[in-house]
Amino acid sequence: MKMRGSFLPAVLLFAAWCSMADYPAPNALTAAPDGLWVAEEHTALLRRLDPETLEPAGAAIELEQPPTGLVSSAGRLYVTAGLTTGELLEVDPERRQILRRLAIGHSPQSPAISADGRTLYFANRFSGQVGAVDLKEFSLRWRSPAGREPVAVVPDAANRKVYAANHLPIGPANGTTHQAAVFVLDAADGAVLKHIPLANGAQGIRGAALSPDGAWLIVTHVVSHYKLPTTQIDRGWINTNAISLIRTGDDRRLATVLLDDVNRGAANPWAAVFSADGAQLLVSAAGSHELFLIDFPGLLAKLAATPAENQLSYLNKLRTRLPLPVNGPRALTIAGNRAFVAGYYSDNIALISLGGRPRVLASRELPGADAGDPRRLGEKYFNDARLCRENWQSCASCHPDARVDALNWDMLNDGIGNPKNTKTMFLSHRTPPVMSLGIRPDAETAVRAGFRHIEFNEPVEEYCQAIDLYLAQMPPVPSPFLNSEEITGIASDDPGCLQCHTPDRGALSAAAQRGKAIFAGKGGCIACHPHPLFTDLELYDVGTTTGSDIGRPVRTPSLVEVWRTAPYLHDGRAATLEEAVTKYNPGDRRGTTSGLTPEEVRDLVSYLESL
Repeated sequence: MKMRGSFLPAVLLFAAWCSMADYPAPNALTAAPDGLWVAEEHTALLRRLDPETLEPAGAAIELEQPPTGLVSSAGRLYVTAGLTTGELLEVDPERRQILRRLAIGHSPQSPAISADGRTLYFANRFSGQVGAVDLKEFSLRWRSPAGREPVAVVPDAANRKVYAANHLPIGPANGTTHQAAVFVLDAADGAVLKHIPLANGAQGIRGAALSPDGAWLIVTHVVSHYKLPTTQIDRGWINTNAISLIRTGDDRRLATVLLDDVNRGAANPWAAVFSADGAQLLVSAAGSHELFLIDFPGLLAKLAATPAENQLSYLNKLRTRLPLPVNGPRALTIAGNRAFVAGYYSDNIALISLGGRPRVLASRELPGADAGDPRRLGEKYFNDARLCRENWQSCASCHPDARVDALNWDMLNDGIGNPKNTKTMFLSHRTPPVMSLGIRPDAETAVRAGFRHIEFNEPVEEYCQAIDLYLAQMPPVPSPFLNSEEITGIASDDPGCLQCHTPDRGALSAAAQRGKAIFAGKGGCIACHPHPLFTDLELYDVGTTTGSDIGRPVRTPSLVEVWRTAPYLHDGRAATLEEAVTKYNPGDRRGTTSGLTPEEVRDLVSYLESL
């Protein structure tokens, strides 16, 4: 296996993996009558805190799988947990017992309860679905497709509709516009009623909230100016950070309002919540480590008089930017005139007073706070916009979860005027050369070039080495297209080994099994995509380049996790895997799919989706 340019031998990766300490990584908060409850992703705990002192109150509740979402209702806690074998838990917080559990599918998150308290809605992020659970019977009522990676689910006030905010854009990336959307579903049966596209370049949706009067849905996201060459960063030239306002009466987007100032970004907006009276909208900025407190009635009044699209500093005099003593503020909740924010990377909770002039009243670390795990340090830097000039973006702005934003960018590293689709950083350190045309010899070089040419700061070697370690050891996410009952236990004993992730453990569907044979035989795919990395690390002119790139060879991408990296090909022209292997696959001297029947193509795609 070729390992050109790798700075991280497997022994170092294995040592980092084995030395990883337990730490909380708080990823969800809910204010309940008995206190503030925190979900800790890494320790798989639910912990109650005293809302006045933030001290732990009583023993924590141990879960079998990491929690991914948390909500309280009628004296109960409801928790989404797990990844491949996701479940919903009903918890009695007084007795600290799990009362009921329900299997709800791959990658569940964002539990939300209807106004009448009878139904809980959730998202299955990676299988692209939203589901509804009858809380009395504790049974699944329906589950329906809801776009691409729904990450935030909000039922309307009348329990007639459910809004599902998609994390990433759907479709080809080489069109006139490309943006994420909000899907509107019928609360009764999950039927899709409408999809609401956001502003062009909108991606990286993380949160959504409904105003107390039910009239407005707020969605947090990044706005990427992907049509522009990345020649500068000033005034949000590459990325800006925003909230979109959707009017629920007719399900139309009224405006996209930038959170940024002219000379200072508000990177990676995450959670959004309203005060009980609707007077304030709170938004956490996970990259710039701030809390935004917005005068919402004032915002509506200004929007009625003045357009907001792409206007920096639009929120001046309408909001407070409050720096937080936390790193990675994601989870956010309100109780009365106080707000609570969880630092995902600093393992602490901040208490903020909302009365009068907003201020931080207290901050307290959770038990077992991270003492300096080197892998997590790299993840923290990857998500930290303070390493970017004027805080406009972090590495995660274009590579959320270190994967893709689904957009084409003109990065200037291989010329100007020839945009390329964003590539995942998963396996980048094991598959040199990198970038579409292989113009960087290895991922280590690309990380440092990214700080210099995209973050517009000189790279700090200490930070870069930590990021290298984080990216090099990222575990794969098992595909939602694998049979979930057979995938339990698939994990790596050595993070430098991909053998564990190949679907050779009986987890393939019958169609995928047939597709595997086609991949290795009639389709000829294995010639360039051999096991275990599913790339031969070479560059070929396969006839898909356009414009000034015609005739230039492109690198063979790894197919591991290809199910989550649409759109495909160097310019994102193929919206689906089926298009990539048929419509846009001229073949090369070693293989083509032109001779496959439609059934064989479907089987091949089933196999690719399992990787």
